[in-house]
Amino acid sequence: MIKSGFGFIALALVLFCCDNIADKKREGEFIAEKVLYHQNAISQLLDSLRPPIQRFSINGKKDTVVVGSVGILVAISSGTFSNSKGEIVSGKIHLNLVEVKSFPDIISAGLQTTSGERILQTAGMIFIDALSKGESLQIRPGKSIVMKMSGQRSFINAKVFTGEFNEDGNMNWKKVSGMETDLIPFPIDLLDFNNGAWECWYSEEQLRLLQDTKFKNTYIHTTEFESRMHIFNYYATCPQMNDLDDEIIKIYTDNISHDLFYADSLAALHLINNYKPLVDTTKVFRFDNVGWISFIYRSALQFAEERLGKPLDFDALGIDSTSTLKQLIDRGYSETEATHVLNLYNIRERAIKLRRDQQEVSELHSYVFSVTNLGWINVDRFLTDQESSESTFTVSVNSRDSLDVFVVSLIIPSYSVALNATNETDGSFSFTKKEEGYRKLPVGEEAIIMALSYKNTISYFGKKKIKIPKDGRIELQIEETSQDEIRRSISSILDQ
Repeated sequence: MIKSGFGFIALALVLFCCDNIADKKREGEFIAEKVLYHQNAISQLLDSLRPPIQRFSINGKKDTVVVGSVGILVAISSGTFSNSKGEIVSGKIHLNLVEVKSFPDIISAGLQTTSGERILQTAGMIFIDALSKGESLQIRPGKSIVMKMSGQRSFINAKVFTGEFNEDGNMNWKKVSGMETDLIPFPIDLLDFNNGAWECWYSEEQLRLLQDTKFKNTYIHTTEFESRMHIFNYYATCPQMNDLDDEIIKIYTDNISHDLFYADSLAALHLINNYKPLVDTTKVFRFDNVGWISFIYRSALQFAEERLGKPLDFDALGIDSTSTLKQLIDRGYSETEATHVLNLYNIRERAIKLRRDQQEVSELHSYVFSVTNLGWINVDRFLTDQESSESTFTVSVNSRDSLDVFVVSLIIPSYSVALNATNETDGSFSFTKKEEGYRKLPVGEEAIIMALSYKNTISYFGKKKIKIPKDGRIELQIEETSQDEIRRSISSILDQ
């Protein structure tokens, strides 16, 4: 019988000391182990493909912002972690961090993008664990850590998911929260409202208006508003749209006393009231007036659903680089509130420094969120039914050699989707279920099928570029391939 699983699930790597802490009985509270990668029959191959583990040492008594190698910021306040006895850990703490943001890393890590039976589109995944004296720690009740993740892809209305491996070794993501609703003000000289502009852009007069100091500590001077301007800029600034860009800017600048989501909803209402003949949300995007106006309208609706509020005015709150948790608690903040606002302030300061060092805006969207548990964390949104339809196609993996185990995956780069293959009774592989739990796919979209196997120290690999069909069978040849060649092929997947 051929076994199946998602490609590239590596050896179970539990970040504990050498003895099996999970099997020991302890006093106090048991802390579940955080599994980085699940064990798999071909782990000897997959072990060399996964993204690196970044290791940090922090002081539990101090506020800290950890910066990952590909841009994740993690703000941790003093006294955040406790051990299995419930004791606050105030000494040296070891952090283990894995960032999975690029598509090659998603593939190499062997992480799928599904929640139950629903397909997710990922903006990035993070694994984080904290240890002291060889023991895994937990975030104390009432405490949280704040993360800021930026990227070139803009997923509106993304949510935070936590991940666990099921008994088959497949990752499943469960939604736990949305993004932060408190905004972080940014210096105006670091915001670029024209970043990412194509053929059209905001005028110098419009930029001078948005850069006015009267908007300091309002949502106008935030990266969240910056990302909205990037979305609207795709078409609202073009000459054929007359004054749509001025109309949208006026809506936001006239309503700075309200929450950001209030202005988002007014922008959506303005579009449907004044451009209704050009709004059609039932069709797939196309490069014409209807396509672009519908895209902007849908974006405004999704922005409103995020329900983002107002920026935190750190000056008015009396918070600066010298503020401590104790000072805020003495001033009447609860420990939970003080932890949260200090983490947001520290995230802001580090994000400002990084953007100044870069000399330009490198991300088109950023995600700020809080978590109360360690382990796997994912920023995703659900793939909508509008973007997909029923598909029953299967894949047959062929090899000149006799192989016992295949791991097969479907990669859809334009959607940031990676799906597990399940084994059919005839030995083929499928990416949708045929009865209960049926999954749709974006039929017609370009995708890549990849397969791996490993036997007698020999690795096998195959991939094929396809357009996702509604049905039928696709043949995939798998051949003996060196690990270096597999790594190069995965790294160049977006160049295919």
